[in-house]
Amino acid sequence: MKEKLAKVIRVLTTPPIFAALLCTLLYLLLPDSFASGTHYILALCFLTALPLRAKAAPLEVKGKSALLMDIATGTVLFEQNAHLPWQGRGRAV
Repeated sequence: MKEKLAKVIRVLTTPPIFAALLCTLLYLLLPDSFASGTHYILALCFLTALPLRAKAAPLEVKGKSALLMDIATGTVLFEQNAHLPWQGRGRAV
């Protein structure tokens, strides 16, 4: 429950609030940065409200097992039946 709440707080607060804050600062401190108040409202909408509705598509794997890692950090990003032995017929991209 705590992890779910933390994720909701992280998603709802950080990017949209910073975008809204920066747009508002630009609008107030540099009046020429937006052509009109309508452009300011549109910027707020497109930079804060719409990204909240975006969702990642689920990763579907047709094989028996899969492992996706970030090569720079070694972090496992996705795994499916990673305990199964690898047959060596897959491909790396």
